[in-house]
Amino acid sequence: MEQEYAFDEFLAVTETMDFTHPRVQELLSDIPGGLSLKGKANWLYEHVRDRLLYDPYHLDLRLQALKASEILTHKRAWCVEKSIVLAACFRGVGIPARLGFGIVVNHIGVEKLTHYLQREEIVFHGFVEACVDGVWSKCTPAFDPRICRLSGVEPLVGTSRQIPCSRNFHQMANSWNIYTSTELLRMYLSL
Repeated sequence: MEQEYAFDEFLAVTETMDFTHPRVQELLSDIPGGLSLKGKANWLYEHVRDRLLYDPYHLDLRLQALKASEILTHKRAWCVEKSIVLAACFRGVGIPARLGFGIVVNHIGVEKLTHYLQREEIVFHGFVEACVDGVWSKCTPAFDPRICRLSGVEPLVGTSRQIPCSRNFHQMANSWNIYTSTELLRMYLSL
């Protein structure tokens, strides 16, 4: 059973999820009016997924580089960076969100990275857990339509009933992306 948490900590501005920064606020101002919370979640998921091209080969682990506002200055990002941006945006519209990390194999589009690492496991794959309508769901905004097309998988979209988070994570876990850790690693960043 999942531990209960106060939502405040998953709605707070942090050093990495700096959604009050003008760059993040500019992105949030692009959300079409009249959307439900699920509609906003879907729009943000697709926008972050598609705005930043997936690129796991240029990692910058400095704290300054791992801020949503800084990541938004780039055209490419890896899964952790894209997850930071999405979690910050979710928080910015009132959707509780937290970052999670897992160890995966069969990650799409990373043959070069697997060769470089000399192992099948990708440590660590970033994703977001978001709470909409009282349900925590997992999603990864990493795989933009271009990388999906190159890898032969369909990009996922949400519906008025379902945010892409839960469907995306289950497809990942059951087909082209296998999480090797039995319990996904969560980091509650106060960075």
